[in-house]
Amino acid sequence: MTTKSPHIPIMVDAVTDYLLTDKNGIYLDGTIGFGGHAYAIMKKLNPSGTYIGLDADPYALEYAKKRLSVHAAFCTLHHVNYRNFPEVLTSLEISELTSIFFDIGISSYQIDSRERGFSFQTDSVLDMRFDTTLGQSAKDYLNNSTFKDIGK
Repeated sequence: MTTKSPHIPIMVDAVTDYLLTDKNGIYLDGTIGFGGHAYAIMKKLNPSGTYIGLDADPYALEYAKKRLSVHAAFCTLHHVNYRNFPEVLTSLEISELTSIFFDIGISSYQIDSRERGFSFQTDSVLDMRFDTTLGQSAKDYLNNSTFKDIGK
């Protein structure tokens, strides 16, 4: 039998309690992942509120899209790195936000998935990209770079 970690509900409660200051506000989630925090926040938003979710990982974004489909009327999702949030806001013609949330780091899914190549615990291809549609894998970089290039 597995049990939920006791810190997860506390984290979600803290995020919703401190981040959600205006139920009609505009919220940006720079690392939406599987949409756990987003779902909790959107349950408390009014229909006139707006939630903007970004993620570089297309798999996580697709999962979040399904999970958050009930809130699609006031949620927009974007396949971009959080560094590109100013461009997303410009494209949506949004000049001011109520709050911004960045849960930066790697997810357990990314570590546990052999295809992602983040973990040393399985014998898999070394990829290590959050967005597997961009750039080269860590394996390709290491195999095609000089020692001097890697040391920079």
